[in-house]
Amino acid sequence: MGEVTSARIEPVSALPRLARLDRWLRKFGWPSSFDLHATKVNVFVRDEEVVVRAEVPGFGKEDIDVSVNVNSVTIKASSEAETKDEEGYCDRREIPHRTVSRRIRLPADVISEEARAQVKDGLLEVTVPRVLRMKRQHVKIES
Repeated sequence: MGEVTSARIEPVSALPRLARLDRWLRKFGWPSSFDLHATKVNVFVRDEEVVVRAEVPGFGKEDIDVSVNVNSVTIKASSEAETKDEEGYCDRREIPHRTVSRRIRLPADVISEEARAQVKDGLLEVTVPRVLRMKRQHVKIES
């Protein structure tokens, strides 16, 4: 029988390759592979608008900041760690200060000034009208 050999992979030596892969994936709108708690999103393209739905559990509307430009939506949310109690003290703190951020590249150009957002039951919905492209029209040349 032949001898079986296995290649040993050193975790530290693999980090530069993972970082390059991570940068490449983020160029195409994928979340960072290093951020296991990245906000998960669904993006829907409708006839006249683009809708982004993002999970933001545990954040209220006052904790969330949404910004929109012509081809992307950025969602940032932050919550403070609870440290005080009216009637006692904090014996154990397992709910940490949390901050999440995610930039989503949109599949169509949008009119950012007309964006609307609402949050309900831990789901943020951002609706933005699309820039509608006009059909090509032939122009008659006058003499």
